[in-house]
Amino acid sequence: GALKGLKGRSVYVQLLSEAIANNILKKMRLPRSNLIFVGGGNFQIIIPNIAQAKEKIEDIIKKTDEILYSAHNGKICCVIGQRQFSYNHFSSENFAGLISALKTSLAREKRRKFKYKVGSDFFKTEPVGIGECPICGEDIKYVGNDEKCAMCKSFELLSSKIRNCKVIKKFLK
Repeated sequence: GALKGLKGRSVYVQLLSEAIANNILKKMRLPRSNLIFVGGGNFQIIIPNIAQAKEKIEDIIKKTDEILYSAHNGKICCVIGQRQFSYNHFSSENFAGLISALKTSLAREKRRKFKYKVGSDFFKTEPVGIGECPICGEDIKYVGNDEKCAMCKSFELLSSKIRNCKVIKKFLK
């Protein structure tokens, strides 16, 4: 059970990061070649350094935060670090510094999760369930033979469905 859940979570995070990266490319009208890396819940995209792009990114982050917060009660979020650079940064001696600066930006943003969500309803309390999921600790309303929350059950189901899968077909709107 726990191993299937872990595998399912891993696949979910990978698919989620790919979906967010693809959404950014689509909204910014950028080619797939601007996606430098996607894996392990991370992605790197080259985006033009113009005011409209910065505004679009902020809007995408806000909307993504809303969706993830609603779906996962703040347990999963999208953190995006940004760094301006020029073509000179692609030389071997400058590229390491660029990646280091990007990691610093990302670390700063990780301390500011859901910065667009914090408002009057951010600290509202939800009704407590009658049990607790043994995998993630989430409140659940039913305690019986199958005590896991819906999300953990879905991760196990995802894991079992992709077990012998050779291809995952993605549909992009």
